[in-house]
Amino acid sequence: MNKPQVNIAHAVTEDYRKTLEQIIRDGVCPFCVDFCQGNKPRYHPNPIIIETDWWAVTKNMRPYPGSSLHLLLVYKKHVLYPWEIDQKAWDDLRNVMKKLATDYSLTHGTLFQRFGDTEFTGASVTHFHGQLIVGTSRNEGTDPLVVYCGYKVPGK
Repeated sequence: MNKPQVNIAHAVTEDYRKTLEQIIRDGVCPFCVDFCQGNKPRYHPNPIIIETDWWAVTKNMRPYPGSSLHLLLVYKKHVLYPWEIDQKAWDDLRNVMKKLATDYSLTHGTLFQRFGDTEFTGASVTHFHGQLIVGTSRNEGTDPLVVYCGYKVPGK
């Protein structure tokens, strides 16, 4: 791959910056290497917890502060956009979500997906993926979870 598959500007820690620098030197997509080729993950420290023909699920290596669960759902083919995904993969994602709901006793959560140019999405990896984030209820003393999903339009 010629164009870097990661956006180092979105590294949130120095350790993660070093990992992204290594990925750039290696000239690979880290999700393809770690989740799509059947190899032991090289860049991601957490094991795959669910794997199907279409998806690999793992705990996020940098869970959002305040989350009780933060999972990464990686589509196992290198695409940038959700409309490039096979319909069978969407059906399979529903089954993956049902399994996650059972395994983690989920009654709530936020599922979001990033696609396209990381300069606009806040993502660090240019490969279609989703995140499942679980927080707690709104109570006295709780603050909202903050999720990067892009950047504000100036003046709006």
